[in-house]
Amino acid sequence: MARHVAADDDVVLVGVDSSPTLGVDFTCSSPDWGGRPEIDEAESTYVPGKGIFVEALEDELAARGLPLPRSTGIRHWLPDYDPDEERGRLVSILEGGMA
Repeated sequence: MARHVAADDDVVLVGVDSSPTLGVDFTCSSPDWGGRPEIDEAESTYVPGKGIFVEALEDELAARGLPLPRSTGIRHWLPDYDPDEERGRLVSILEGGMA
């Protein structure tokens, strides 16, 4: 990815909002969750923030002096999911806009 960003290629990151790993705008959290993969959905809540991989990716790009790609996350399991909103957000980011 760094080569493409450095070459000014059009790079877009589409993550998985609500994921503790790939969340872009939302992740999940629990006061007693130690990262177990078998956590029950009722044990965690969605919170604004990035997943650990997305945070690490952004940190690495910043350390290399590279710009962050446009990014958004798919959200089909969030309680207020709106397929038209998601489609519009994805089309906008793919066409060069910001989410």
